[in-house]
Amino acid sequence: MTTSVWPSQENSIKSETKDESGEDRSGGALDSERPGDAEHGVRLRAGPKTLGGVLRYYFTRPASIVISTMGLLAVALRLYVARFRWTDLAIVAGVLLLWPLLEWVIHVFFLHHRPKKIGRWTIDFFAAQKHRRHHRQPWLLAFVSFPLRPLLWAVPVTFGGWYLAFDLPQALTGFCLMLGILMHFEFVHFLAHTRYQPKNWYFKRTCRNHRLHHVKNERMWQGITSNLGDLILGTLPRNSSAVPRSPTVRTLGVEQDNAHPSLGPLSEWQIR
Repeated sequence: MTTSVWPSQENSIKSETKDESGEDRSGGALDSERPGDAEHGVRLRAGPKTLGGVLRYYFTRPASIVISTMGLLAVALRLYVARFRWTDLAIVAGVLLLWPLLEWVIHVFFLHHRPKKIGRWTIDFFAAQKHRRHHRQPWLLAFVSFPLRPLLWAVPVTFGGWYLAFDLPQALTGFCLMLGILMHFEFVHFLAHTRYQPKNWYFKRTCRNHRLHHVKNERMWQGITSNLGDLILGTLPRNSSAVPRSPTVRTLGVEQDNAHPSLGPLSEWQIR
């Protein structure tokens, strides 16, 4: 029996689960396999609905383990090097102020990037491909994680950028901060895709807005950990119910996606 759905999404979710005759085609329980998913080797899961379950699931994922390990090593190295200065505080303040805008830019222009053909070549970022799969089947927790392939090159590149701009101690401060932000980003994003209903106002708001991004309009609510970028850049609606449902919210405008053809019903996000 359905006890609740994600906030403000009942009508749009129900419409996704009906065929042209009006019959519900969601079928079965959340943890059952559905046609079209076996080809990807994926078993649908309901996902955790308690905070303890969320934490246990989250900290067993490869991306979470890698980021946590690197973060702990980076913090240990930063404390060992010491030589703290006022510059460290300036770095922290600057990054925290700029992050909401950076998060917005990455989401809009990189993750939502559509394939572009230039002559014989097609520009289609690996992370954008994974993100399209994520939008097509947002209930699959296996595709919520930060992809390991870009993670393994993005981390050393990030440290290299900090080291070019600052001395080693301050570069480590910036690097530790970025790893901490990434860990926070991963957790908030993962939380938004589980059945857990947060009670804390911050997590409740960020999860609700991200869920709206997936089922209502992919052009709105671009922030994950903060909607400050949305507020500044005009993608945070005052009234979510007045926002029309986008026909490309699941496909991101790439209707014929050879890599990820399956859509499936949004009823996977119902809590049964």
